[in-house]
Amino acid sequence: MKQALSAAALLLVLYTTVQSQPNFTRDLVFPRSRSFSFVATADAPANLLVNPALLAIPRGQNFSYSIFLNDANAALEHHFQITGMPLLPLLSYRRASLGTESTVTNFYSLGTAIGGESGGIGSITEWLSGDLTGKRTRRTYHLGAFWRPTNGLSFGYVWNHFNSPTFDNIEIDAQHTLGLGVRPLGNNRLTLAAEVAMMDRTNRDTSPFKIGGDFKLAEGLHLRGSWRDQRHGTREITFGFGFDLPTLGATADNTRTEDKNLGSRMTLTATQFRKPSLVRGAKKIAEVKLEGGYPDHDVPPPSLGGLVLGKGRRGLQSVIRELDLIVESPEIGGLLLHIKNFSTSYPIFGVGGNLQELGAAIKRVRAAGKPVVAYLDADDTGGAFAGVAEYYIASHADKIMIAELAGIGQYGIHFQAVKYRYTAMKLGIDVRTYTAGKYKSSLNPISDSLSAVKIEELNQLVDETYEGMLKQIAEGRGVQMTQTMRDTLSGLLFPATAKELHLVDKIGWYEDAKKLAAQTVFGDSNRQRLVNVANLKASDTNWQRQKGVAVIGVYGDIVSGESTPPGGLPIPFFAQGRSTGSATVAKQLDAALNDRYTKAIVLRVDSPGGSAVASDEIARKIREAQKKKPIVVSMGDLAASGGYYVSAYGERIFASSLTMTGSIGVITAMPFFYDLARRADLYVRNFDRGKYSPLMDIYQPPSPELENWIQRALNFYYEPFLQKVAEGRKLDMSHVREVAQGRIWTGQGAKEKKLIDEFGGLYDALEYARKKAGLPKNHAVQFYPVPAASVLSGLGMVLSRE
Repeated sequence: MKQALSAAALLLVLYTTVQSQPNFTRDLVFPRSRSFSFVATADAPANLLVNPALLAIPRGQNFSYSIFLNDANAALEHHFQITGMPLLPLLSYRRASLGTESTVTNFYSLGTAIGGESGGIGSITEWLSGDLTGKRTRRTYHLGAFWRPTNGLSFGYVWNHFNSPTFDNIEIDAQHTLGLGVRPLGNNRLTLAAEVAMMDRTNRDTSPFKIGGDFKLAEGLHLRGSWRDQRHGTREITFGFGFDLPTLGATADNTRTEDKNLGSRMTLTATQFRKPSLVRGAKKIAEVKLEGGYPDHDVPPPSLGGLVLGKGRRGLQSVIRELDLIVESPEIGGLLLHIKNFSTSYPIFGVGGNLQELGAAIKRVRAAGKPVVAYLDADDTGGAFAGVAEYYIASHADKIMIAELAGIGQYGIHFQAVKYRYTAMKLGIDVRTYTAGKYKSSLNPISDSLSAVKIEELNQLVDETYEGMLKQIAEGRGVQMTQTMRDTLSGLLFPATAKELHLVDKIGWYEDAKKLAAQTVFGDSNRQRLVNVANLKASDTNWQRQKGVAVIGVYGDIVSGESTPPGGLPIPFFAQGRSTGSATVAKQLDAALNDRYTKAIVLRVDSPGGSAVASDEIARKIREAQKKKPIVVSMGDLAASGGYYVSAYGERIFASSLTMTGSIGVITAMPFFYDLARRADLYVRNFDRGKYSPLMDIYQPPSPELENWIQRALNFYYEPFLQKVAEGRKLDMSHVREVAQGRIWTGQGAKEKKLIDEFGGLYDALEYARKKAGLPKNHAVQFYPVPAASVLSGLGMVLSRE
């Protein structure tokens, strides 16, 4: 109500201030076809020439064609426009003929803008050629701006022809247009608009004032109209309607004065993002392909000085979001899951938390009444065995087809704890590992052979993971998990045997899989209407960013300073892994805290740990941020050591039952080369000052004093780790000591030991954060970016290593 009253007051002020300002418009350079739109509300892709700043709002790629007939002077316009292309936000061609087809002017336009949903600035450059351009100026410029302080209020400003060009020996004066848009209902059902135009120097007493509105009768069907008062001139009324299909649209408008028809326009549009519509096309089958390695979150492509080089990597969460888009889309009847060899970020035992999240997303598709068919494909050489990850995911489908030359390979666990300490000693290198926590070196390769307690820990991890794998097959395929079945699954299964055991339903190739999907979804194998899920993205018609949840990632090793992307130079030993810097996370947390649209934060952790100092910096920042906004933790495949450290202060911790977590302890390793020096006759002479200065001499066996100092240092970090877990999780210190000791737990064990709160993936953590913040179901989710790789950073790494 306040927005409507303030807008009405502003309209009154605008109107009263321009009553004495006249109009000067030429149909050629101020085409009447643009009078159908307003500078504050011209959001439709076909209308973006009206205000170039609106190009700053992401809309995907769009194509539009408009035809306009001006009855007043028999002018005809054809207008072709493409928006949203990479590096080319707007490309437009307009052909205007005045009076006869022989008098033609061509307009070529390029436009760009910066900003976002809340506001932006933009510009358009137009080149003219034809009969009416003359020889003076063939180019003109336009600037625009808009600001949307709320979802119901929009301001727009455009400065047309600010270079005052000369066409047909007539100097065209610049024009300023100021506009206002209001959505009194707070949504896109009703949009009201007003604007006033004023020339820079000439005819300032005839500036037109225009008001209008757009009313949505139903999804995909709307009416619009406007009234234009040209002081000392004519009063015009425009009316029209629009009709939208999911990716196509059509509008028709007509303008009249009191005594004659001035012109009509029809526009056809094709859009990348789908629009709400009364008419729905025939249902289709979505296809999602799984192949290659999937980090948890998207990895941007490498760059060189801002120039994008190559391709990035699609993250697993992007795949899961596509599956949830299938759930929401009324046009999708089912899913074909095309599976080749793929892996997630930390597949320690073959199956982990990320695979469980992917499986849960497939279950959500099925729960929406949309059948899922999985196709286990052969690789490019014509043959392949689907491994643990591939068959585990396929088992979530209603039906499974396997390629004729494929198979199922060793659905079990083969984990080797390889230790290199004694091998290193044969080379004369004595690597000593020191820990705070009796289990801490279980997965560390440079350590002694496994103790009884470490063997116990690894056996528990393997057993819980293995039973979870088998449980999914038993439930998904409806088979009895006898000892014979367990043994059979752990071997190599060829298609015929897999079918006999009801582990797959059909044998065939990709074309057969499409037929099976069509038969399963529609009951007709010929209805093979497949669609790319990426094209299902819906068009956003909000005027403001929606309130929502921010997702901040802790991926890979945790280090001090800034995060580093994976990549570097594609040369062995010079390709760096992804790491998360404490300074980067702190900046992103501050940005989310200061963002008025972010109401809650999810910390997504997929990390084996790293620096104790960096982990503590992140944990302290989260503890302070928790006082301002809810922070929920979601764990992926792995949240161990420092990965668990940064999670401890989360208001709620979500992990899958097979997420590797815990490892609350500290470890360090130090090599000593005394034996290598002896063998190589290496001459070493010390020049020491201070009693303890030679304490860390790597050319002498470690002294008891050194080992005592190291153990004290480890406890210096270990005790605060325990305290923060106890404080963050609200647990007794005695309980934390018992479940710590560097021991790794599956999510199942972690929940029993109160180290996590609930089973679930990122989807569940976002739902909890949404409800905690009181957000609607259609809230926004903003993923904070992971840095893009740089070729220069890779080169710098090579130079530093040399």
